[in-house]
Amino acid sequence: MSWARLDDKAYAHPKFLGLDPAAIALYWLGLSYAANIESDGFIPRAQVPILAAVFKAHRRAIKLADMLVERGLWDEKGPIGFEIPSLGSGWWVHDYLIYNPKRERDPSATRARPERDASASRARHENETTNTIFQTFNTECNTAPDPTRPDLKKKKLIAVGFDEFWIAYPKHVSKASAIKAWVKLNPNEDLRKRILAALTIQKKSKQWNKNGGEFIPYPASWINGKKWEDDLDVAILPGVALPQPGRGLITRETIAASMERMRKAKQE
Repeated sequence: MSWARLDDKAYAHPKFLGLDPAAIALYWLGLSYAANIESDGFIPRAQVPILAAVFKAHRRAIKLADMLVERGLWDEKGPIGFEIPSLGSGWWVHDYLIYNPKRERDPSATRARPERDASASRARHENETTNTIFQTFNTECNTAPDPTRPDLKKKKLIAVGFDEFWIAYPKHVSKASAIKAWVKLNPNEDLRKRILAALTIQKKSKQWNKNGGEFIPYPASWINGKKWEDDLDVAILPGVALPQPGRGLITRETIAASMERMRKAKQE
């Protein structure tokens, strides 16, 4: 049984980051194939769809191979002196012979290969540079926040006041959407007071009480539409003594004044 060497830091290597998972799978299978047949890293073009069929990507095989070439993981030309014309066209695993043994076509051949030793020296230097990249990459991953994952503490802070809004709102549906809208709005203390004041008035409106509350908007729609800024018709607010400026419409200022009068009336 033969073996192929794979860097244990390959999972974080820049060449693999963001690469199509199917292309990564093709690279690993190609490496295994080359080691098994001792091809010095050569993978025939005809073999690529067969390898890709293992993970049902044979229709994309050539496109995946091109991705590997773009990332520098496969080469279109092999090392000088290692071409295999009899196998036709194909690809070569990049730097395969630096990390894996060369096929010994002559079993008695024991001569030293200074070129390979020099290549191995260059590879060690490249590895040292790559390790520095890994350390920097890992440090950034450990210290910088991941923008793709929500910051739960921050979201909890931004959602301050939502529970009070939810209790006051008469239609309790689609709470998740309402929370999302509230977080996006991120109202300060003054705005939260205005919202609650507007709700107190709008809950008494004729429209919101019609057909058992059928026309009450969803809470998320109410937040996104900034419905607390809507003016209401005085005539549809029975039992609420409010000033009627202009054409009988209630403004944000009159709502605030009415709330203050109601608060004082309760204290008395």
